[in-house]
Amino acid sequence: MSRISEAKREETRKRIIEAASDLFSKYGFHNTQVMDIVKAVGMSAGTFYNYYKDKKDLFEQVIMQNFEVMRLKIKELRQPVNLSDREDRLKKTG
Repeated sequence: MSRISEAKREETRKRIIEAASDLFSKYGFHNTQVMDIVKAVGMSAGTFYNYYKDKKDLFEQVIMQNFEVMRLKIKELRQPVNLSDREDRLKKTG
């Protein structure tokens, strides 16, 4: 597969995950239908199924992505703070 088409696939996957994440957080897993997700992304249901087996498969990807974001944030927060560096203290404490 060419770089362009691979980049396009990744962009589409990202759009699907973002829309699904938003809809799942607003309405919950059970109250969000695949058609709601594809409508939010602006694609056909057939295209959706080229990327994910079903809604549960997509939900698992959303959860994994959120865990990865949380893992990286925790890792960042666990880094020691240089108390003599004001910028570092402000960056780490918010």
